Amino acid sequence: MTGNMLINILIMIVVLYFIYVFVTAVVLFYFPLHKGKDLKVMNTESFYGKKESTDRVMLLENGYFSGLVRMQMIQEARHTIDIAYFSIGKGRSSDLLMGALFEAADRGIRIRVLLDGISHGLKGKRKNVLYALAFHNNIELKYYEPFTIFKPWTWHNRLHDKIIVVDGQLGISGGRNIGDKYLASQPDKNFVYDRDVLIYNTKQESNSVILSMEKYVEKLWNHSYTRKAFPKLKKTKQFRGLSGKKIVDRSIRRGQKSKRTFCPSLYCMERGNDAYKKDFFYYKSYSTNE
Repeated sequence: MTGNMLINILIMIVVLYFIYVFVTAVVLFYFPLHKGKDLKVMNTESFYGKKESTDRVMLLENGYFSGLVRMQMIQEARHTIDIAYFSIGKGRSSDLLMGALFEAADRGIRIRVLLDGISHGLKGKRKNVLYALAFHNNIELKYYEPFTIFKPWTWHNRLHDKIIVVDGQLGISGGRNIGDKYLASQPDKNFVYDRDVLIYNTKQESNSVILSMEKYVEKLWNHSYTRKAFPKLKKTKQFRGLSGKKIVDRSIRRGQKSKRTFCPSLYCMERGNDAYKKDFFYYKSYSTNE
């Protein structure tokens, strides 16, 4: 076989592959197998319950403060942390949050981290953090719909959730991913202005929104599209993970040594701090159950 013939075969394979991608990732979606009925206009009041919930919520308009709240949630976790995120971007805020996560795991908190299988953001040198997450005994790491070269139709199916649930008592969700692009104290020109909501299940009620969030994360975690990130972590990657953990650990220690506190305790309501109740959890939510 001549060199030119081999090149022509390779070109043909590449062309056929791109046709395959175009058909299965683009054209295919114009011919759905099942067509649903026309969408109905929903009245938001139909979601309201008739009784007041014991949940308390707060809108987090400021990105920096929203990052502080995430930090404190992780630092004050007592039993479990569940995280489902589309992306963990670059910057000191990511290092601090990852450092807090490892610190929580080191003190025995059981942690589950679910990331989008393509857009999770921890690539290149930052992949060492992924190895560190996978290597820690108290952390489980999974990908939702990881990249598969021969299944282009799955490339669109991304995990766009941004959720943290702590101890079945605190939860945060909204539009912000993790990273300086969303949480920096001094926003640059690429800063994304978004909004999150913090929810506090004050009395561990069974109709709390937090329990619905937990069930949703559980469903994602056990979904057929979800895969363990690293079924078997090689020793070289384990060492790289330890290196990545050291970097974020140093970042969190520097933050803890600074005079500025991360943010007020999220459990002040339990301790009867009336001023904190007034300033922080100032919205009441309503149960969706009658």
